Amino acid sequence: MLGTMRGALRGVVLASLALGMAACTQTKSFVHDQVPARPDGSVEVLLLEPDIELSEISVGGIAFPKADWTERGRSNVNAALVQIMEQKDARLIYYEPPADAPPEHPYNQILKLHEAVGSEILNHKYSNNSFLTLPTKKDKFDWTLGPEVQQLREVYAADYALFVYFRDSFATGGRVAMMVVVGALTGVAIPGGFQVGYASLVDLDSGDILWFNVLFSEVGDLRDAGSAAEATEDLLDQLPL
Repeated sequence: MLGTMRGALRGVVLASLALGMAACTQTKSFVHDQVPARPDGSVEVLLLEPDIELSEISVGGIAFPKADWTERGRSNVNAALVQIMEQKDARLIYYEPPADAPPEHPYNQILKLHEAVGSEILNHKYSNNSFLTLPTKKDKFDWTLGPEVQQLREVYAADYALFVYFRDSFATGGRVAMMVVVGALTGVAIPGGFQVGYASLVDLDSGDILWFNVLFSEVGDLRDAGSAAEATEDLLDQLPL
């Protein structure tokens, strides 16, 4: 129940952020107040399975997930991540969930913890609603997952963990037609599809979230390999590696 509430609140914050970012593509990132020096040579980055979903928006404005689009988008983003990490002299290690792990398993708890902390970062650093913000977090970025993440470091021999989230949506032909008609008759813009995402880099030694970035685009398309590569590059812009 609590996870569902966090997910709904995260969706509200991302949607409001999307409405407030007028340009075709925008990003906004934060870096930890104290980022340790990168280890010498190549580094190992543990990639948690990217949370990606593509959907189609009906005439009535309801988003319906599309499994085939989602699979294509996930494949394109993963390929882009490999190329980006190679350029940064970093090697991706893929997280493999333990087979039949119960909900209380430490790995599952780490994933839930990141989801909760990520939602709080969105609330306190990206929301314009003062009700959601904490005065103590206004001028600093010092979020952490705690020492529990050291378990991932020990198992995977990785220096960092990378979390990636994308939502991409596309209007149906019927909704596009409605957008044109309503816009012509009333001058009111009816929103179509848009792309929104966020990513974070976690130090697996301290558990600190070293960097967090949010992206919004009116023109992205994760179904296309080139467009997905561009979106992923934008999302990982200024990644401190």
